[in-house]
Amino acid sequence: MRSPRSLRSALLAAFALAVAVALAACGGDGGGDGDRAEPDSDGFQAISSGRFFTCALRHDGALVCWGRTAPRPDGDGGAGGSLPPEGEIFTALSSADYHACALREDGSPVCWGENTYGKASPPDGETFIAVSSGRNHTCALRADGSPVCWGYEHAPVSPPEGERFVAISSGEYYVCALREDGSPACWGATTDRRLTPPKGERFASIDVGRGYACALREDGSPLCWFPGGVEIEGEPPPYDLEAWAPWEVGAASDSESEEGQRLLSISGDNGYACALREDGSPACWNFAGDQLPPFGQASPPENERFVAISAARLHTCALREDGSAACWGSLLPHYDGGQAAPPGGDRLQPALPADERFTAISNAGEYVCALREDGAPVCAGRGAYSYYAPPEGETLASISVGGFQACGLREDGSPVCWPDDASLSWIPNDPNSWRGFGVRLSQPPQGEKFIAVSVGETLICGLREDGSPLCWPAFDIAEGSEAAAQGWDSLTELLTPEGEFFAAVSVGAEEACGLRRDGSPVCWPAYAFEDGVESETSIAPPDEKRLVALSNGLTHACALREDGSPVCWGENRHGQASPPEGATFTAISGGWFFTCGLREDGALVCWGDVSVSSDPRLPGVEAWPPGEDERFIAVSAGDNRVCAIRTDGSPVCWGGSVPS
Repeated sequence: MRSPRSLRSALLAAFALAVAVALAACGGDGGGDGDRAEPDSDGFQAISSGRFFTCALRHDGALVCWGRTAPRPDGDGGAGGSLPPEGEIFTALSSADYHACALREDGSPVCWGENTYGKASPPDGETFIAVSSGRNHTCALRADGSPVCWGYEHAPVSPPEGERFVAISSGEYYVCALREDGSPACWGATTDRRLTPPKGERFASIDVGRGYACALREDGSPLCWFPGGVEIEGEPPPYDLEAWAPWEVGAASDSESEEGQRLLSISGDNGYACALREDGSPACWNFAGDQLPPFGQASPPENERFVAISAARLHTCALREDGSAACWGSLLPHYDGGQAAPPGGDRLQPALPADERFTAISNAGEYVCALREDGAPVCAGRGAYSYYAPPEGETLASISVGGFQACGLREDGSPVCWPDDASLSWIPNDPNSWRGFGVRLSQPPQGEKFIAVSVGETLICGLREDGSPLCWPAFDIAEGSEAAAQGWDSLTELLTPEGEFFAAVSVGAEEACGLRRDGSPVCWPAYAFEDGVESETSIAPPDEKRLVALSNGLTHACALREDGSPVCWGENRHGQASPPEGATFTAISGGWFFTCGLREDGALVCWGDVSVSSDPRLPGVEAWPPGEDERFIAVSAGDNRVCAIRTDGSPVCWGGSVPS
C-alpha cells in the first residue's frame, strides 16, 4: 500500500517528468547538493550556466560554482560534479550538463566534473584562447584560430581541417564557429542531420543550443536555424528560416527586435533562447509554440538590466553591471538543485505584480493566485508558466489553489478550474509521461452552483447553497493504465461524509474537514487507500462547537472560535498544531508544517516549523513575516511559503521559491 505522501511524490514526479518529456527538458537527477560558495563583494566578470549548477568568474580570476556540486558516480564509474579547482586564476570558463572547463592565464585548460567520453580531459600541452563545453564534448580554439575538440569519440570531435576561427560554441550535438569574416561553420551529430548554416550570412556572435544554433548579425538582428534532413513533428521545417527567427522578424532580415533595439548577446539551450538588448534588458523566446518552458528559464524578470547572460536547460543566469549575479528558472522541485540561487546574488522569479491591488489570495506548493479588485485572477511562481495560466476574461468571487489545479467561483456560484486536460494536450502520451501513465485532470461537475470551494492535492470540494458538500477528484485514472495498476485509482475514490451539511469546508493535502452549522468540526481522508479500503482520519477533531473559520495543512487543521481564539488538532511534530496561548485572530491558514494567524490589527503570527520542506531534496526556508511593522488583510500558508495581502492591497510572498 502506498502512503499518502508517496502518492503525492509520485504524482509530482510524474507531472514533472511529463513536462520534461514534452519539452525534452532533461534527464537524470544530477546528484546531491554540495558545498556552496560564500558571497564575494568583488562580484563577477563572467557567468556560465550548466544543467544543475552554475559557475562564475570573479574579478580576481577565482572561480565560484553553486548548485549541485557534490561528486556523483558517472557511467564509467568516475566522479562527476561541479566543484572547481581552488587557488587557481582563470580568464575564461564554460559550463555544460555535468562538467565545466576553464582557461588559466597562460591559456592552459582545466576541466572538472563528469568525465564520460573524456570530455573533462583536455589534451596535454595545449593552450587556448577560447573554450566551450558541450554535453559530451569540449571544444577550444588555439591562438592561431584552429579548433580542437575532445570527448565523444564520434561527432562532434572532428572539426573541419585547415579552418581558422575567432569564436566557437558547443551544444548538445553540434559545434559552430565563426571565421574572421563572420561566416559560420558547423559540424557534429550525424550526416543526415547536419546543422547547415544559412548561406551568405555574416555574424558577430554565435551560440549553439540543444540541436539548433542562434547568431547575431553585425546589426544586432538575430537568426536561428535547425538541423536539415529530418523534420520533427510540431517543429518548423528545418530550412524555414523565417519560422525559426525570433519575434517573427520578417523573413529573418529585420535588423531590430520588436522593442526596436539591437541585440548585443545571445544564449540558448533546450528549445528557447535569451538575449540582451542594447539597454541591457533581457528578452527570451521559445521555439515550441506558445507554451513557455515550465521551469521559468524563459521568463526573465522585468525592470532588470544586465551585461552578460547564459542560458541552460532549466535556468538562466545573468550579470548586472556591478558584477552581481541574478538567476531565474528551475522551479519544479525535482529539477531544482540550487543552480538558480547564486551566492550573494538574487534568484529572480515572477511574483504577483507589485503595482496591482488584490482582495483575495491562495497559495500552494507550486504557485500562488490572487484576485484583483475587479475579480480577475492572476497567478505567479511555478504556476505562472503555460499550464497554470488562469483563464482569460473570468471574473471570480473566490479562489482556491491546490497541488495541481486552481478553482474559483463566479458571481453566480458556478465553478471554473484550471488547467483542464485539454490545455495539457501538448504533453505527449508517451508511456513515461504523466498522461501516458494514465492520469488526466478532471473538471468540476456541470450545472452545479456553490457558495464555497476548496482545492487540495487530490480532492476538490464545493459547498452547495444548502450546505451539502460535493467533492470530486482532481484526477481521472484511465482503466487498465499503469497508474491504475499502481493503485492511483484510490485518488479518485471519494470519501465524502454522507448526510452532512457544512458552513465551511477545507481540503488539505491528505485530509479534509468541514464545519457543521453548529460549528462542530468533522474530518475525513482526502482519498482512499488501495483496494478501496478507507482509512480513518489521522486528525480526529476536538469536541468543539461554534467554530467559525477552518484551514487544513498537511496532516493537521486549525480553526477559530467565535472569540477568535485558535484551536488546532492533528499532527504536531513541528508545533504546527500548538498556537500561541492567549492569542486571538480574525483569519487562520494552515501550511504543511506550520500555521499562520492574522490578528485584528493586521499583524501576522506564525507557529510551527517553516524551515521543514515537504520535499527532502529542497532546502528549508525560513518563512516568517518580512517585517514586524507589516500589516495584512489576508494570508495563505502553503508548502514552505507564505503569501499575504497588505492593507493597501499589494501582495507579498516569502519563503519557498516565489519572492515578492
